[in-house]
Amino acid sequence: MGDVVWLLDINSGRFNYVSPSVYQLRGYTSKEVLSQSMEDVLTPESYHSIIKNIPSRINAFKNGDESARVQTNEVDQIRKDGSIVPTEVVTTFLMNEKGEVNEVLGVSRDITKRKKVQMQLKEAHHHLEEKVEERTKELEGAYKALSESEEKFRGIVNNANDMITLSKVKENGAIGKFIEVNEVGTKLLGYNKDEFLNMTPHDLVHPDTNVSASEIAFEMSEKGHARHESILIAKDGSRIPFEVATHFFKLKGKDVVLAVSRDISERKNAEKQLKQSIQELERSNKELRSFAYITSHDLQEPLRTMGNYAGLLKMRYEGKFDQDADDFIEYIISGAQRMKDMIQGLLDYSQVGTKEEEFTEFNSQEALDNALINLHSSIKECSAEITHDNLPIITANKDQISRVFQNFIGNALKFRKDESMPKIHISAKKEDNEYIFSVSDNGIGLEEQYKDRIFEIFKRLHTIGEYKGAGIGLAIVKRIIEQHGGRIWVESEFGNGSTFYFTIPFKSKSN
Repeated sequence: MGDVVWLLDINSGRFNYVSPSVYQLRGYTSKEVLSQSMEDVLTPESYHSIIKNIPSRINAFKNGDESARVQTNEVDQIRKDGSIVPTEVVTTFLMNEKGEVNEVLGVSRDITKRKKVQMQLKEAHHHLEEKVEERTKELEGAYKALSESEEKFRGIVNNANDMITLSKVKENGAIGKFIEVNEVGTKLLGYNKDEFLNMTPHDLVHPDTNVSASEIAFEMSEKGHARHESILIAKDGSRIPFEVATHFFKLKGKDVVLAVSRDISERKNAEKQLKQSIQELERSNKELRSFAYITSHDLQEPLRTMGNYAGLLKMRYEGKFDQDADDFIEYIISGAQRMKDMIQGLLDYSQVGTKEEEFTEFNSQEALDNALINLHSSIKECSAEITHDNLPIITANKDQISRVFQNFIGNALKFRKDESMPKIHISAKKEDNEYIFSVSDNGIGLEEQYKDRIFEIFKRLHTIGEYKGAGIGLAIVKRIIEQHGGRIWVESEFGNGSTFYFTIPFKSKSN
């Protein structure tokens, strides 16, 4: 289970059972938690809020209140690294044969994501209220100024940085001619005030404007205001992009539309430059991948020559000199082969890339079957037992997912224990908006400090002579999963096997 299930002895305050999933929640193993008390698990505030409530709950339950038996609380738990994780805890009283409440059955669920969303919604709501209040005050101030003095209004609008206009609203609700424009508007568009007052806002809007007049009118009728981007035509025929905020209100008993228009030419130019920069970066990355491929390919030729001639030396002169000479030749051959393997690995790593059009919908079982076919000889050689659950249909690059399975299973076969038959199990589960795959083995495992290092390029945990490989396989797997929009990690205990996890979103998208 993703949730943590636990049993707490009420009398001793100690746990009788904690499910293994507690490691994901708090970073402790089940064994470690069994030596802890509830006070060790919770923050002081959460501990006191829970403990002080238990006696009254028990009394209520004994008096026949069934609702007191099960309770849901939100508490903060302490992780092994000292950080706090918010959880939702459902607790249930359990009774012994004497009818006494002696244990609490609990289920704890990580609600970090829920809390984050709640906080974001709260902040967004607060921010929205501030903006509405700020905008309301601005409109109230503007309306008051218009009511008090037309001259004062002209002074305000003419000193603004944005173009400000007032337009009539016809009886049918359509926007009519301008009745006012500030000096900024006449300077920006080049029309004099008389020309403005003989036009409507629609006369200025260029056909390339994405939003239609009907859409603006609908939004204003619903909300009383609207905001949109528009392209306006200047008197000299040039096109100027504006961000326009429009509001309905009454002026001297008549409906008018106030429009505040800001020239966003600089912003649009910046957006265009940013788009060009992104395109240039994509082109540069493509050239870099091409350079890596060509360089890696060309580097293999002198290595191949060196390895061939070293092989000839070994074939012709092995045993004719002293042992040091034979060892030196062997070092040259093995070094050339290792360098060749590393260059090939680097070449493979540089070629890992996915595009959205390369993704198809398929049963992930097919990708696993392909990997097992490729590893058939290795599996048979060590008599490995490989099992799997029903695997889901995903949207991804099938060849690359096959490569992921092949790498994990191949590593499990390579790093097996000498005294036992390799056992490997593949499973998947649906969680939130993604599938979580796992590949578990009974191999040699790895120590805690190496869990992140193994996914780095050319990082090895063993000597070259101990296990074969260039140290790039897991780095390639990590890159494949990340380009599918997923995550990858490992849980392992030295000497007790490993479980590799990776996720695939319900609908993968290339980065």
